[in-house]
Order: sequence, then structure tokens, then C-alpha cells
Amino acid sequence: MKWTGLRRLGWWALVTPAVIGVVFAWPMSSQVQNPFFIIPIIAASAVGAVVSRQRPDNAIGWVFLGLGALSGLLVVSVALTDWGVAQGGPLPWWAVGAAWLQSWVWFPMLYLITVPPLLLFPSGLMSGRWALALWGPLAASLTMALYEASAPLIDVAWDASGDPSRQVPNPLAVSAVSHGGRAEDVLFQVCGTVLLAGVVAGIVSTGLRIKRSQGVERLQMRWFGFAVALFAGLVVLEIFYGEKSGLVWLMVVEALVISAFPVSCGVAIMRYRLYDIDRIISRTTSYAIVTGTLLVCYALIVTTVSSLLPESGSLAVAAATLLVAALFRPLLRRVRLVVDRRFDRDHYDAGLAVAEFSQLLQSARGVDEVLGDLESVVDRVFGPSARAVWVPAPLVEAPELA
Repeated sequence: MKWTGLRRLGWWALVTPAVIGVVFAWPMSSQVQNPFFIIPIIAASAVGAVVSRQRPDNAIGWVFLGLGALSGLLVVSVALTDWGVAQGGPLPWWAVGAAWLQSWVWFPMLYLITVPPLLLFPSGLMSGRWALALWGPLAASLTMALYEASAPLIDVAWDASGDPSRQVPNPLAVSAVSHGGRAEDVLFQVCGTVLLAGVVAGIVSTGLRIKRSQGVERLQMRWFGFAVALFAGLVVLEIFYGEKSGLVWLMVVEALVISAFPVSCGVAIMRYRLYDIDRIISRTTSYAIVTGTLLVCYALIVTTVSSLLPESGSLAVAAATLLVAALFRPLLRRVRLVVDRRFDRDHYDAGLAVAEFSQLLQSARGVDEVLGDLESVVDRVFGPSARAVWVPAPLVEAPELA
């Protein structure tokens, strides 16, 4: 009973700042670089709240809930700091406190979103040999957070280039700690290296668990792999479009891909419709391949025609559009067939079985032979524990098919 009460108290203590952060984040969305950042905050908070409530022994739920709570605190601190600066004059004490919180809360958030999900998913447990990879980066992130929290000055406003334009004294500064210069560079380099090493160790650990997993755990790891694949696709998009700021569709994709991590983990841990992951992966992969191929074809056609015929820019666009529209369906059919063979094998085998049964129907010589083929296909595709076929009496007494 004692542990249950502490868990309930901790759950409410983390849910409250997460909800407040979501409320504050909505009106502030237009003031940040990506106004859709509220989506990952909601996703992490919701998944963490549900998983930690339904599976309190699984640490992943508490990790995401803690990440949502810290995100909420960060959003509130940014809002209070901006409000205090906008009033002019000396900065109020509550704005100074908000700016102080804003200066160091990034570091534990960076740790929570990287190392623990990699090492603890899906069971929330970890073998002893990976303990250093979990606790070492935690100590590094807390060290960087404490260092920033004890700095003599706090940044409260920034100019267009990102440099601090206004600073206030830190009431919690520690004079014994040396800030700035070579010591600060060495500290952040060492701590950053430890955090990066933890991420690499988490990736290696995840790969080993995927290789050794079986049954339900293997399906759970596929959900996590699906989120990683989406993130890899986002990295490719950032390489091509990262320098173009203000692309709404890219900002939406960024927010959705980041949200895919907590959502996929929550779905896998709660074991909700795990068998659908094969179909989701195959469909996402198929459309991604087709979209990329058609974009390349479109760009090549427009570039080639425009270089050969400089006066026919609209003609090149029209020709490329027509060709892409004509290629979409046949290309999607071909790609889906290849991808299903690799990622959605059950669906692919079922399609082959149905096609084979259609061929058998054309060459069947009697009802008994059709029923035998039907039972064989049902057993192969569905694997039922029991089956029964009802045939009307006149059909049973009918003569064999010519």
C-alpha cells in the first residue's frame, strides 16, 4: 500500500507540470522556430502517463512522463521569462527563477530522450553489464546541468544571431566553481563524450536485443525499429531541405517523427495490435520508395527539358507531372509486391495462396476436390485450431463437374 501511494503521488507530481506545459505551449507555438513542437510534448506526456499508470513497473513510462514534465517546466519558464522581459525595468524574481530553470533543464531532457529508451525498451529492465552506459551519461548530464545552474550570470534575452543580449546575476551562483575558459570547454567535452558513448552503447544494446528477441518481444522491437527508420528518413530530409527555413511541411514532419518514438514505445509496451506493425512498415516503406523515385524522375525531367529547351519551362513541368501521374499506380504495385515479400510476409503468402486456389478452382473436377483445396488453403493461411465446411445437400448430391 505504501509503494502504491508513493507511485500515485509521483504520477500526479509529473503529470501536473506536463499538462501545464501543454497549456502554455499552445499560445507560445508561434514564438518558436517550430510551432508544431507541442505535438511531441503531448505525445511524450500522454504515453508516459498511460504506461506509467497501467504498467508502473516498466521504467519506460516514467522516463517519458519525466520528459513530458521537464518539457512542461521548460515551456513555462520560457513564457515567464519572456513576460518578465517584456515588462521592462528590473527583472522580477519569478522571471529570474524561470530564466535560471531554463538555463539548465535542457541537459536532463537530452539524456531522457536518448539513452534510457535505447537501453530499457521494451521491458524497462536492463542487464547489469549495461549499467555503466545508463548511469554514466546520467551523471554527465547532471554535471552539465549543475554547472550551468551555478553560473554567475543568467541569460534572459537573445539577439537575432542567438547570442545573449541581456544577462542578470544568478542568486544561486557558486563562486568556488570556475566558469568560462579552458576548464569549461574540457568539462563539456568530457561530459558530451560520455553522453554520446551512452547513446552508442544504447544503439548496440538495441541491435543485440532485436537479434535475440522472439515472439511478442520481437514485435515490440519492430515498433521501435519503425520509429528509428522514420528518424533516419527525417535525417535525409534535413540534409536536402535543412537550409530552407520556414517550410511548414518539414516542420510538421519533424514534429511527427519525434512523436513517433514515444508513441511506438507506448503501443509496443501496451501490446495493442502488435501484429499490425508488419503492414504499417510495408505500407510506409512502399510509399516512401515510390515518392522518392517519382521525385527524382520529376526533377530529372524538369532539369533536362529546361536545359535543352530554355523557353519551355511550363512544358517541362507539365510533361513531368503527366509522367509521374502515369507511373504512380504501376510503380506502387511493383514496389508493394517486393516490400511485402520482405516486411509483410503473411500478407504476401496469403495473396499467393488465394491466387493458387483460384487456379485450382478452374481445373477442379468435383466438389470433394474443391473442398479439399479450400481446407488446405484455410489451414495454410489462417492455421485454425478447428474448421468446418457447410455444404447444401443438393450441391453434395450434384454430379461431378464436366
